[in-house]
Order: sequence, then C-alpha cells, then structure tokens
Amino acid sequence: MNKIVQLTKQLEEEKGKLKRGIAARLKAARHDAGLTQEELSDLVGVSRTTITNIETGKQGITAYELIIICGALDVSSDALLGL
Repeated sequence: MNKIVQLTKQLEEEKGKLKRGIAARLKAARHDAGLTQEELSDLVGVSRTTITNIETGKQGITAYELIIICGALDVSSDALLGL
C-alpha cells in the first residue's frame, strides 16, 4: 500500500511540472504574439478565466484548447507541450 501512495505522489508531482511548463510556454507565446489574455480568449472562443487558469497552472489544457490556441498563436503543439 505504501508503494501505491508513493507512486501516486510521484505522478501528481509530474503532473504539476507538466502544467507549470505548459503555463510558462503559453504565456511566453502569447506575449510574443502581442496578445492579452482577453484577446487570445476572444480569438479561440474560451473564457479569459480559462486562459488565466491554464497560464497559472491551476487548470490543465484540453486537446481541443491546445489545438485552437496553437493555431491562434502560430506555434506547434510540440513547442507548447515542451516536446
């Protein structure tokens, strides 16, 4: 049982690292594009709160959001995901 708790904790830590990485790359790409969170949210059809939450790592990014955000920012999904 202790092993399961340990693995769960490790997975949560990795998930947090991934979210923080995406958050930082999204924010940088948005700044490079010269867009505010509001402008990006209008372009992709999600709320500004969604953009804020992704950029702060409070929320993960869905596959759909990844596709439309990458298109709006003219960046690859690999770049945004850090691959």
